Amino acid sequence: MASVGSQAARLFTVPASSSSSPSPVEARTRPGSTPSRVDLASDAFTAALKRPGTAGTSEVAAVARTPSGDAQHDGHLIGPDGTIHPPGTPLNQVAPGNGPVIIEINGINTNVAGHRQEMAALQQQTGGQVVGLHNATQGLGNDLLQAAQDWAGFGNNPAVQSLKQTILAQLAAGQPIHLVGYSQGALIVARALELVRDALIQQHTGAVQAAHPDWTPQQVQAEATRLAEQQMHNIQVETFGGAGSNYPNGPQYVHYVNTNDPVARFLGLGTGPGVPPGAGAGAQVHYFSAGNFWNAHDFGLYMQHRVPFAQAQQGNFQR
Repeated sequence: MASVGSQAARLFTVPASSSSSPSPVEARTRPGSTPSRVDLASDAFTAALKRPGTAGTSEVAAVARTPSGDAQHDGHLIGPDGTIHPPGTPLNQVAPGNGPVIIEINGINTNVAGHRQEMAALQQQTGGQVVGLHNATQGLGNDLLQAAQDWAGFGNNPAVQSLKQTILAQLAAGQPIHLVGYSQGALIVARALELVRDALIQQHTGAVQAAHPDWTPQQVQAEATRLAEQQMHNIQVETFGGAGSNYPNGPQYVHYVNTNDPVARFLGLGTGPGVPPGAGAGAQVHYFSAGNFWNAHDFGLYMQHRVPFAQAQQGNFQR
């Protein structure tokens, strides 16, 4: 664990960006409204090499001043109107009304105000009702450690547990669910989906055993897994600059990877071409090159390359 965390710390640090403190444009998107302008910078996963003429210590100090009170919102749901709801709140209460619901999970060093900005940008792109599932920030060191644990697949992340609960509730109701994970948010999506898959396999195992008492344990496991992954096909997933490289089969995936982005390049799905084995069965991966080493991870830059999900599923990323 220490080696993973130290690797992440060596690769990444935090710029003094709007996501580390409340922005003057605190985008509390209301139905039917769109903000006139949203400035978005990268989260804390930005290359650690110091920019010429800047002091790395001041950047770290800026993160240290991030209010620790953001932890109280870890795993909470942020409605399209900006209202914060506790984990487990049904989506039809968080985002009442018509239109598709999209759940966006943010990266590190992003407080609620910064998360609302990301939601607003995504809402402009999709026209849907964007709900935030908040990945709280607790400062650079804690955030990097948690991200490293997510990358290694262990540790208790409240956002992971909250997302698992939300996904299972939607699937149990026979409802589709659309997830968007940015940076560490993609790791959280991957971990939650693994837990969902395990839970569904366990649920189906008993029914398969009852229906086929003569089957071997291997046959039962294979059929329960097939049924779980079939049920998970009701999940649509988009990742942007994802720090994860292993996604379970079942959901429909579209991954956006900027080959200039050190996060996606070294911790995520690499630089292509083709679809890496860990991207998930049937996934579409859009590799593109934009920006430079310092801004290639920006959420806003990724939004410039997003196309509608159905179009992306066809492998068409022309805007």
